[in-house]
Amino acid sequence: ARIAEVVSRYALAYPEVRFSLINDGKTSLKSSGSGKLMDSVIAVLGLEAAQNMLEVESHLEGFSNSSTAVKISGLTGSPQLVRSSRDYLSFFVNRRWVNSRSLSFAVEEAYTGLLMQGKHPVAVININLPPSTIDVNVHPAKTEIKFQDERGVFAAVQKAVRATLVGTAPVPQVEEVKRAFNVPATPFNSTVPQQANGRSAFNVSSPVYPPLQPTPLITLPLLRVLGQLARNYIVAEGPDGLYLLDQHAAHERIRYERLKNSVLKRENIEEQELLVPEVIKLDAEKIHQLKDKLSLLPKLGFDAEVFSEDTILFRTVPAVWGMNQLSSRLKNLLERLDESPLDQTQELVWDEVLFEKVAMEACRSSFKAGDHIHERGAIDLTQALMKCAHPGNCPHGRPTFIKIPENKMEEWFSRKL
Repeated sequence: ARIAEVVSRYALAYPEVRFSLINDGKTSLKSSGSGKLMDSVIAVLGLEAAQNMLEVESHLEGFSNSSTAVKISGLTGSPQLVRSSRDYLSFFVNRRWVNSRSLSFAVEEAYTGLLMQGKHPVAVININLPPSTIDVNVHPAKTEIKFQDERGVFAAVQKAVRATLVGTAPVPQVEEVKRAFNVPATPFNSTVPQQANGRSAFNVSSPVYPPLQPTPLITLPLLRVLGQLARNYIVAEGPDGLYLLDQHAAHERIRYERLKNSVLKRENIEEQELLVPEVIKLDAEKIHQLKDKLSLLPKLGFDAEVFSEDTILFRTVPAVWGMNQLSSRLKNLLERLDESPLDQTQELVWDEVLFEKVAMEACRSSFKAGDHIHERGAIDLTQALMKCAHPGNCPHGRPTFIKIPENKMEEWFSRKL
């Protein structure tokens, strides 16, 4: 399994190199060496996953008060491509595969409000920096590195991925995915069988891949409402097919964005004083790293202070949080704060506080499945969704609509010769 993971990662890091992994006479991974990252993603993750990957590219000069130049490139999955673990996040710094909690956190922050709880994105991110700005000797296996400008790299990755998602998120479609070839893909955590002699064999070959045509990326177009279906869906005609809108998920997205914008205009969040202060124990090193971040929390509803070398004391929390599982939620918040740069502290806490309040209120006040919506209401809902910043998903990650392409309907009704 370890061999499969290493070969898979470096097939992504070096798409111009042909990799083959053969075990017990069977090919478990074969990359083309074409130099195209998408081709390597096909070999490692499979064609269906590759068709849901979006190109990331951002070049920033002199970020975070330094003259360092950083280039972010790679591929990141659309919100429809999710996994149950973070094993499918790959990071390469100057083409070295690295493990980084901070980089994983940066990518996941870019997906805030786009994924369902417990789901994680897929991404292959390349970061190019001057070698003098990184330290590769912080881990014996060289799998971890230290950035001279941690905050700058974090921000660059987060912004590049977020910009990609906002600009090119594809519309979910009712369409079968057909595999163009039959080469078994090797996921990062798969188990690799051994040959009879107990060894895994590597060799370089020249596989033949058909040219990949990525699925076109489209945005929500102007729609003409046709009516309501089963008191659950709004049926609308677009320029390229039929659209089905989930009335609850769509209304939830609209309400969420309106409520969030309204709440964000307020200067402070109402706080709730705890009858008994909540004591959170952490190791001394984390306490030290969190000191500066705690000073930024009061206007977000938290009154927290370092009580001892291994204890943080909370006297107030945001009123919208309530008391349910308070201790575990505070520990989770501190863990996320520990992983994030200082200048991301308030944004992270705003997301933690606002998301729960606003998403819950948006859900509670939205149309429900089974509600009758008259024609004018359906038109207003559809037009409002088209104006949303992120129209494709509700705050909890469910799709708000799907598209049935016109050419697919022609195929179904045997109109294509």
